[in-house]
Amino acid sequence: MPNFVIRRMRQPDDFVAVAPLLNMIWSEPTTAKRLKEDEDKIPPGKLQVTSYKH
Repeated sequence: MPNFVIRRMRQPDDFVAVAPLLNMIWSEPTTAKRLKEDEDKIPPGKLQVTSYKH
């Protein structure tokens, strides 16, 4: 069985890889640019909880 390691995101580089993964499950498509813009809106030190639409 393969081993997987979950690491912290390397922003903004990982947004390019994350967008297609999210597009497999989100009802509305997203882009790396949009993910970066949304991330930039979160105040430092705050975690944003997002509701997922299926």
